[in-house]
Amino acid sequence: RSSGVGTGAGLLGAVAVALTRLWLKLPWVVLGLIPIALMLDQSPAGQLVADVVVWAVTLLILSNAPPRLRRVMLVCVPISLAGELLLTWGLGFYDYRRHAVPGYVPAGHALVYGAIFVLARQRFMRRAAPRTIAAVWMGTLLLALTRLIGWHDTVGFVLFLAWSLVLLVAPRRAFLLAMFFLTTYLEFLGTSFHCWAWAPMAGPGLSAANPPIGAPVFYICLDLLCDATVRMLPHYRTKVTISQYNVNAMTTHAGAPRVTMEA
Repeated sequence: RSSGVGTGAGLLGAVAVALTRLWLKLPWVVLGLIPIALMLDQSPAGQLVADVVVWAVTLLILSNAPPRLRRVMLVCVPISLAGELLLTWGLGFYDYRRHAVPGYVPAGHALVYGAIFVLARQRFMRRAAPRTIAAVWMGTLLLALTRLIGWHDTVGFVLFLAWSLVLLVAPRRAFLLAMFFLTTYLEFLGTSFHCWAWAPMAGPGLSAANPPIGAPVFYICLDLLCDATVRMLPHYRTKVTISQYNVNAMTTHAGAPRVTMEA
């Protein structure tokens, strides 16, 4: 029996290592997991399956993720849940299909948030020239204007301008671009599957499309809160943000492969 347990634990560890390495090298795999979870969310039983699948993948990745990335993903779970409760039940900005935050959402936020960090460290993102970033921003501006004119998305356009201002002054432009595309992709998928819906009116003279194009601004707030929380942890020993580290693979003293981050 002990041999069987050991074999099972070893197999699970190997799966965790393989999954984490795949995720660190190809963060786009998150793009494939998101629609699967949202399609499962079409029924109560399917939502339960989505909860189990997303949490299982998240825990497997966390078990072998680089320490600094693991910490920021862990603090992301409760912070994102608090944000979800504030924006849905507190402010009424949007609502979920069954009027409750699905169980897979906090874990999904941690996966997406971690994927943004990893994606921002990809070579093609780090080497993006200012002209390339400007060209990409022009494309997002056209999208925002289309949503403003065609869907009267005034809230989304204001949020987009706020995101653009942060993009102009912040040093982590690759991170912000990755954030914009991943979260926009997430929002359009979730609303298309009717997993959640944004309120059409957000105040006098303001209206929001479903979804508003500037929703990534809320992820900027999540990033600031997660970064501030990680800085207060006792094991945090540097002021360098996680997105400034290189992702490498190393072998532990026991010979088991493990993914780590080194400065």
